[in-house]
Amino acid sequence: EALKVIGNGAVELYYDASKKIETTSGGATVTGRLSTDGVYIGDGGNNDTSLSIGASNDLRLYHDGSNSHILDRGTGSLLIKSDAINLGSESGEYYVRAFENGAVQLRYDNSTKIETTSSGATLTGVLNVAGGTSAYPVVSITSNDYVAKFESSDSYARLIIEDSNSTDNYNGVQVVGNNIMLMCNNETGIQCVGDGATELYHDAN
Repeated sequence: EALKVIGNGAVELYYDASKKIETTSGGATVTGRLSTDGVYIGDGGNNDTSLSIGASNDLRLYHDGSNSHILDRGTGSLLIKSDAINLGSESGEYYVRAFENGAVQLRYDNSTKIETTSSGATLTGVLNVAGGTSAYPVVSITSNDYVAKFESSDSYARLIIEDSNSTDNYNGVQVVGNNIMLMCNNETGIQCVGDGATELYHDAN
């Protein structure tokens, strides 16, 4: 038996006497694996206009006419597993890249800005911290003697400390070699000379 047609009912297709396709009032049922060159599902989101996977339609993929959705409604988590995961645009730019036993990259305009490393993370560019009403917008806690390190490849480095009324880049702590200066209004107020004196200034003199 290869084909069975039931009046006011199903049409059944068989392979080697085993039913493989059966039409139903809601569509069709396939028993086994279906191989196809493509599947088209119209806009929507309900069970009739989505790709549903799982005994209770736990995982659904659909397009609602404006956005595409991956909806996980079952127990457990939505797991995406690969030795490399890339989220990007149709044009080829990456938003996020993640590698097994390696780095996770966050990008801006396809340029890596934050990348995890074996010792922590690397930030390329400027980090702006909006602390809001927090009294401590930046906190560093460590069991080491050295809490933080700021290093410049220039001939001197200045750590800027200012409020909303300060002139930009005028106040802070400046390091030149082994000398440290407290800068006020872009002038030296106190200078500690390595292996030497501690100097106090008035109006840069």
